[in-house]
Amino acid sequence: DINLSKKNLDAWSNDNLQIGNAYLNAQENDKAATYFQKSLEVFDNSTNEQNRLTSPTPLQYRSAQLQTGADALRNLARVSVEKKDYTQALKYY
Repeated sequence: DINLSKKNLDAWSNDNLQIGNAYLNAQENDKAATYFQKSLEVFDNSTNEQNRLTSPTPLQYRSAQLQTGADALRNLARVSVEKKDYTQALKYY
């Protein structure tokens, strides 16, 4: 909640990714998928907000944003494979 209230959406996105990872490791795939989706939603909002800034985004910062999104998508694909939903997995990959 702290990260969200301070509009630190990138940290919030990463927090959701890490919570999803914990659920994935505990083999609670549905809960994991929920947090990976939240991570992507926040990532999308963060990217859009960042694009409105007048100064360019430093490359390393942008790279971290992209890595968080890529990790969330890859993990959603893993959840889909575990559920044997290979069509959905391919969409995430």
